[in-house]
Amino acid sequence: SIALWRSLGMPGQEASVLNNLGRLHHGLGRLREAREAYAEALELFRREGDRGRESVALLNLSAVDDSLGEPVAAEEQAGQALAIARDLGDRGRQAEALNQLGTFQSSLGEPVAALDSYTAALKIFQELGDGRREAAILNNLGNLLIQLGSPEEARGLLQTGLERARQVKDRQFEGAALLNLGRADHDLGRTAEGKEHYTQALALHRSTGDRNGEASALRGQGLLSGDTAAARDLLRQALAIFQEIGNRGEEAVTLRGLGQIEAALGDAGAAAGSFARARAIQSALGQPGEEALTLREMARLERSTERLAEARGHLEEALARLESLRAEISGDHLRASYFAASREAYEMYVDVLLRLGGKAPSSGLDALAFEAAERARARGLLDFLEQSRIDLREGDPALLQEERRLRREMNEKAARRTSGSGEELAALEARYQIVEARLEASSPHYARLRQPEVRLAEIQREALDGNTVLLEYFLAEPRSYLWLVTPDSLTSFELPGRSRIEELALRVHQGLGDPSPPDAARRREDLAELSRLLLRPVLGRVRGKRLAIVADGALLYVPFAALPEPAPEGAGGAAPLIVGHEVVHLPSAAVVRELRRAREGRARPPAALAVLADPVFGADDPRLQAAGAGVVPAADSARHSGALFSRLGWTRQEAEGIASEARGRDLLLALGFEADRELATGEALSRYRIVHFATHGVLDTQHPALSGLVLSQVDAHGRVRDGYLRLHDIYGLRLNADLVVLSGCETALGKTLRGEGIVGLTRGFFYAGASQVLASLWPVRDRATAELMHRFYHAMFREGLGPSAALRQAQISLWKEHPWHDPYFWAAFTLQGDWQVEAP
Repeated sequence: SIALWRSLGMPGQEASVLNNLGRLHHGLGRLREAREAYAEALELFRREGDRGRESVALLNLSAVDDSLGEPVAAEEQAGQALAIARDLGDRGRQAEALNQLGTFQSSLGEPVAALDSYTAALKIFQELGDGRREAAILNNLGNLLIQLGSPEEARGLLQTGLERARQVKDRQFEGAALLNLGRADHDLGRTAEGKEHYTQALALHRSTGDRNGEASALRGQGLLSGDTAAARDLLRQALAIFQEIGNRGEEAVTLRGLGQIEAALGDAGAAAGSFARARAIQSALGQPGEEALTLREMARLERSTERLAEARGHLEEALARLESLRAEISGDHLRASYFAASREAYEMYVDVLLRLGGKAPSSGLDALAFEAAERARARGLLDFLEQSRIDLREGDPALLQEERRLRREMNEKAARRTSGSGEELAALEARYQIVEARLEASSPHYARLRQPEVRLAEIQREALDGNTVLLEYFLAEPRSYLWLVTPDSLTSFELPGRSRIEELALRVHQGLGDPSPPDAARRREDLAELSRLLLRPVLGRVRGKRLAIVADGALLYVPFAALPEPAPEGAGGAAPLIVGHEVVHLPSAAVVRELRRAREGRARPPAALAVLADPVFGADDPRLQAAGAGVVPAADSARHSGALFSRLGWTRQEAEGIASEARGRDLLLALGFEADRELATGEALSRYRIVHFATHGVLDTQHPALSGLVLSQVDAHGRVRDGYLRLHDIYGLRLNADLVVLSGCETALGKTLRGEGIVGLTRGFFYAGASQVLASLWPVRDRATAELMHRFYHAMFREGLGPSAALRQAQISLWKEHPWHDPYFWAAFTLQGDWQVEAP
């Protein structure tokens, strides 16, 4: 056919056939043949002046060049195609070019640019009603979220993309979505689901002759296989296909996986060879994220063979690449998730440094290891706090409007939640995070943000004082570590591995959160054992000092104040730690430094205390009946009238007791209908040094943005209103509070991200401007909470104690009294943040 059109002197027809031939080769995985055909077609279209089909050929050539390991050339070709499509007003082609640009930007370590390209393309395809290509964009967005460490949110987008692909009967994009769902399952530890997705993808790609997809499915099956020998065979099959078709990027990823399997089989030489080949390809392709992962695996192998100096070198290279990528990621959740996914490299680095330091005690490597641990911990929160000083809501107005719309939609979905709405919520949350990241990046202030540094000397000088010692825990495998830091010293201790400590910590949390544990003796034994593991190494050096605890992993669920002081012989019955020490909890030492700097940079609020308590939740509340009002449904009828929440009668007594202790000071007491969302989100609360919420907390560990506080859900006239103050609303508050008190159930909990800690209400209030947050670790009894709060505020307002000392005094007084002696009643509330906050 090509020869015929050439003999007839019809270059346009010849070019069309060449372009189609390229597509055929491309679909069969013959990348070099496809490139040759596309390049010939492109030249003929240009000669003919056919700009529309020139852009088509450019996009085809771009896709092949990317697979062949030429991402810079591929990006340039996609940019040319986009420019032509814009000149011609061809919106469909513009979206195709934007989609391809997003793919290249993602692989080149430009996630914000990729998000912009993908979302712009998605909007066009949705407006055009093109379900087929909408499925492709959703798949690519899901893939990017997986790369950024958010596989749970990615699954929501991928499921939506899979449905779209099946609706339009596009098997190519159906297979791509199945592959990425398998990747997300792999990262989430859902082995059975991942195997099923890869099996479906393999069958589908084989039926369509898609060699690239077939190889990807084989690799996924190998990485999820529990049989290392079988896994090696599958990865070798995948590798052979990628090498045959010339897909260098996927070849490198497969080589890394093969190296992991070879290392597990004990073949260190073969593993080292596979890793070296993978890294060489990724370096040549300019893929810093993938190269960092390969460097991490090289270091893991070297550490296992005691080549610690070589492991250190490779880890430092890996961390340099990860840090450079961090600077490219906007949006709190995406940044935090990315660091959680990167945590393992930091864990290995800390371990290698301390093992090397053990051989050279005066080398200073223990200090370097501590700084590395601090960089790995709450790093997203550090960046987030730095941004909180600047109004990042000055970005693109259209994005701001979209962010508000998605926030409302998430709230409505959450209120209507049914058993089958999980995937919808996940997809919504993913879209919200993407808009949040793009909005932040669009702010004119974003590029000027300082990236906080972490230095031991600064922490010792600025965060600590002579009465305070820092105990920082770092959980890892095969061993964990503890640092004891004073203003002029640093000492490190080796602890058992993460699994042993976390198993015990979770048992302790579960036992403390039960007012009538089925085995009280076992609970005492668990508390004593955990105390011995965590405190015995340092207790003789910290007598009488305030303990600033930086916990890690499951230790975030443990109130250290309730741990018994380790007895010399390990006997039980010792007094809890709170008797001899003030105890405060910190996300990280560097976070406290940033909180303190923020407080020093603002004027202290003029008013003392604002209390929001005893909200009205539903139609059965007698206060509504007393007002003579019936419930009037909201205009959108989506909100319920609060029937899910019962009134917390003791919160009114709690609030009135607190107010009596603060008499003579500037006080806001908002009870009943007045304890509403409008007050909480308005400007009024910025006047108060202490803000106290006494109400139900809503914990959503799967979708942390939907966690929050429940305020009045009807007004005095019976009109239903939005009573939820959710986490994304809290981020938008502008407080100047020294202290925020969250007097409700499980208000200190949330979604735990490895290294980043708990993403929940406490994090939100730190961002909103609080220096300290008092919150609970388990469901609390309202009467016991009222008693604790009354004593806490009495110690602050009447005795002039700071929050840390006041909490200690209140908890000790309850511990001494028979009705409240059990730690269930007094230990749930932990104080987090800057302990140097003054008395109110």
